[in-house]
Amino acid sequence: MRPLGLELLGVPSDAHGPCCASLREVLCARREQGKPLPKLMYCVPVSANPTGITWSMRRKEEMYALACEFDFLLLEDGTHSFSTHSQLILNSRVLRRRLLLSAV
Repeated sequence: MRPLGLELLGVPSDAHGPCCASLREVLCARREQGKPLPKLMYCVPVSANPTGITWSMRRKEEMYALACEFDFLLLEDGTHSFSTHSQLILNSRVLRRRLLLSAV
């Protein structure tokens, strides 16, 4: 990505996925410093490699709220979505439906 002139930003994670409070701090600091805000967040919310972390539904909702507030896209790599138990798949589908409805 760097050869394309893109800046990559890392966000610390905990047992529930990326830390939304840390991401908010990074985004607010960039805004205050006049730096460009991210346009996209690549994420693996189900069985992320190498940690195996699956985002909690609350974390998904918090991340979605940040994406709306700071106007960036969430690009989900859903490689493992169908290999997890049905409740996570159901929750993921509900969240995707909300994302699609909100984007219209």
